[in-house]
Amino acid sequence: MAQRIYQLDEKDETGYLTVKLELVEGEEVQILFDMPVRLTQAHNMVEETVGQAAVERGPLVYCMEGMDAPVETLDDLMLDLNARFMPVSCEIAGRKTVALEGNGYQINRNQINRNQINRNQYNRDSLYQTMKQPVLEPVSMRLVPYFAWDNRGYDEMRIWIPVAYR
Repeated sequence: MAQRIYQLDEKDETGYLTVKLELVEGEEVQILFDMPVRLTQAHNMVEETVGQAAVERGPLVYCMEGMDAPVETLDDLMLDLNARFMPVSCEIAGRKTVALEGNGYQINRNQINRNQINRNQYNRDSLYQTMKQPVLEPVSMRLVPYFAWDNRGYDEMRIWIPVAYR
């Protein structure tokens, strides 16, 4: 069957677009929207999210799940403020959806930074310790739509992700 492509111009400022088509039996309609990926920050009074961002694409909020991360804990990942996330098809719980893949940083808390002497190794379980500047190493990141999380087994999840301002 031949493919018909229509370019529709946005004519209604109220947020709705009426589409009237006469379809032949068996025809399908596919509507594609431009949905760039964006990083969203919360108001500064939401102290728990200062220095962090949520990743959104169109109306969807995305999250990281531990099973997609090459680290011990999601606490060791940071977003690259300038990263370009690309949509990729994936299947979660038998349903097709779109994940996002891009680059971020893994925090290597035990590597010696060339600008400081690191006498003590980082201890994840210590309640208090001297703060050290960690080394950031490039890492690939994968995010899934928030609505689809927790469908592949028990693991960590994070929406608000620290941002590396480099």
